[in-house]
Amino acid sequence: MNQIIEKTKNSFQGKLIASIAILGLLILGTRLILAPVQEVQVGVDIATWLILTQSSEHIHALSACVFLALSVGAILTKKGSVNHRIYGKIGILVLFLAMLSAAVLLICLAIEDPSGAYASPVLVYENSSILFTLLITGIYGGMTGYRWAAFPQPKIDLDLVSGGYAILGSIFSIALIPFVVIIDPITVGTAGFPLTPFTSGLLLVGQSGLLGYFGYDDIRSFYGKKAGKTERVIKHAYRIMLTVGAAFTAIGIVHLGPVFINYPNLVWLLYFVPPSIIVVLTIYSRVNYMSSVRS
Repeated sequence: MNQIIEKTKNSFQGKLIASIAILGLLILGTRLILAPVQEVQVGVDIATWLILTQSSEHIHALSACVFLALSVGAILTKKGSVNHRIYGKIGILVLFLAMLSAAVLLICLAIEDPSGAYASPVLVYENSSILFTLLITGIYGGMTGYRWAAFPQPKIDLDLVSGGYAILGSIFSIALIPFVVIIDPITVGTAGFPLTPFTSGLLLVGQSGLLGYFGYDDIRSFYGKKAGKTERVIKHAYRIMLTVGAAFTAIGIVHLGPVFINYPNLVWLLYFVPPSIIVVLTIYSRVNYMSSVRS
């Protein structure tokens, strides 16, 4: 009897913490999305700003590249093997560091832009909102990808929480599209993160579709039939590859941006080609895995 009470208590506490976390996400996301119509300018100490942003940027860039390298190692090794698990566990830790530094960098960028890269305060907030949706995608892919690999239970409370998290991310992405494409079309000419209304819309539509689908799948898995081992492996692979695709795209944009910035009509390739390559690789990996399971 005491075990049942303790289990119920822990379940309630877990759901309460998760609910507070999702509410906080909703408030922060809504604030960022509504910010473009308010044009609030906030000043900070530039020296402190530069230290925080440069440190966060270097940590984020380095950890993202390491995560991508570890992901390649995990993809090339046999699924479920010792090496695959080692690559995966270290990769998740590195991904956490990348997401944490990205969050710090996002907060700094939302406060001040001393480089003058943005034409108006509106663009600062729009850019911050887009980066926020990318952060949501990265956290979701890593969190749920690890869940389906590390926890053998066919369904847990986290599935319901992660499903709601993903759907909120999908809604944020869709809600942001009118701002960056129509109301105040975003055009950022920085070599490190070039943006146009078309590329912004393309990025947000893709994110919204993926997060919406995965969120629906999480909730369906929680309330529907129990996921078997094969299905759990596929769920793990799809969600981790979502984050790998985001990392690959971000690294491509940062390193190839200085080249493509001189060809504005081709900038969209930076946002389309890398994730397309990951999609093909994911499908190929799934086919190979299903073939090995049947044999």
